[in-house]
Amino acid sequence: MKHRNLFAALKSLAIFFLIYIMLSFTVVMLIYEGLFVRSEEYEYSVFISDKHLAQNYKTEEVTFESRGFILNGILFGDKEDKLVILGHGKGGSFKDMLPEAEYFLENNFSVLAFDFTGHNKSGGNSQYGLQQSVYDMENAVNYAKNLGYKDIYLYGIGIGGYAAAACADCDGVRGVAAISAFSSVSDMTLEYATENMSVLGYLEYPIMMLYQFMTYGSDVNESAVKGINSSDVPVVVIHGTADEEVNFDGAALINAADRITNPDVSYVTVEGGLHLSLMRSDAAIDAINSFNEKAYEIYNQYSGEVPVAEIEAVYASVDTEVTSELDDDIMNKVMEVFNAG
Repeated sequence: MKHRNLFAALKSLAIFFLIYIMLSFTVVMLIYEGLFVRSEEYEYSVFISDKHLAQNYKTEEVTFESRGFILNGILFGDKEDKLVILGHGKGGSFKDMLPEAEYFLENNFSVLAFDFTGHNKSGGNSQYGLQQSVYDMENAVNYAKNLGYKDIYLYGIGIGGYAAAACADCDGVRGVAAISAFSSVSDMTLEYATENMSVLGYLEYPIMMLYQFMTYGSDVNESAVKGINSSDVPVVVIHGTADEEVNFDGAALINAADRITNPDVSYVTVEGGLHLSLMRSDAAIDAINSFNEKAYEIYNQYSGEVPVAEIEAVYASVDTEVTSELDDDIMNKVMEVFNAG
């Protein structure tokens, strides 16, 4: 009788566990579909445009392949020796990086700015996951090498920063700037799970990693830390203490400094710095905040159905030279690293 009861209890436990796994996997699939939904191109921007850069620099639209997807971007400048590749944040666009593009062009670099898979004009029905940005960045490096560039520098923010650091050991890369980056897919996944699901997040975390493993295999075990440690190039890691997307004391790459063995890595902490606005000047942040307040006011005024004329008017009122202004002190630290590479 005791054996029968034990068997029945174990059978019930196994069924419960199986149901839990199936439900958890379904929930994780839905979460990832929402998190990595395709990001469509947006028509308006508060930053300088590629047309603005085309007034002073050679501009060429380019495409290259990444894991079967066609990625779109623009190659700026005519310097044949030094090239900076820019990686934008999750859900963003290379258009967000055009202020940095202008900065590097002014400092005698050519620039390749492109959209990651599942973003804007680039291919892909979704963003697919955090690791996809690494493949895209690596293929951007290979594309640049095929164009003849021998000195390549990587500059990225958010997922772009993670990708830049993870590709630090790519052949031809001479220096890296990783801004607002996370240290690894596993660290970022655990942070997301526990912040959004509390204690339950620790139970869902293995399922979330399994789902990503099914997409990318063992590559999900690669990381920004590994990429930096496998390289011998100078790297600057920059993070804001108030980052609302990648916790400074959590999954942030800067928080993994004790795991980084590359002696040519420097760290910049920006007190009160946020995720995407980290590299902007105080004047730019004020101007962007002012624009956002005005835009929200108009949005609420029309209950979300804003006439095109109103949208165009509010964007036309933006001084893009101001909103695109970068923090000179932080950018100088980036230049120090790039010039040392």
